[in-house]
Amino acid sequence: MRNALVVNKKVEEIKRYIGKELENFLNSKSLNTAKNYRVDIKQFCEYMYKKKPVFVTIEDLALTTGSHVVEYKNLLEKTQKGTTTNRKIKSVASFFKFIESDYPEVRSAIFNKVDKAKEHDKR
Repeated sequence: MRNALVVNKKVEEIKRYIGKELENFLNSKSLNTAKNYRVDIKQFCEYMYKKKPVFVTIEDLALTTGSHVVEYKNLLEKTQKGTTTNRKIKSVASFFKFIESDYPEVRSAIFNKVDKAKEHDKR
């Protein structure tokens, strides 16, 4: 039984969680921007990976595709204004770009083909 615990602990050590990278990313932003980005990235992680950001791994991010992002954007469009949807997607894209510099398996380019949500004029 003890060997199984040691193996499980080793597997956990191998996993590369995004918590530290997320904090470094947020610390590079202004206070208000960091607050918004934290919420946006948390919501994305909870929807996309069904877990809080501290439990999301680099591997989870690397497996994310443009189709996943479009699915999330479409969900946001049902309940959010276009400007809010676009900001939330931009927040996550910015984080992916930040992560990509150290982890090239994470591809920020998946956001390039995601059409912006329609923003309506206030008249």
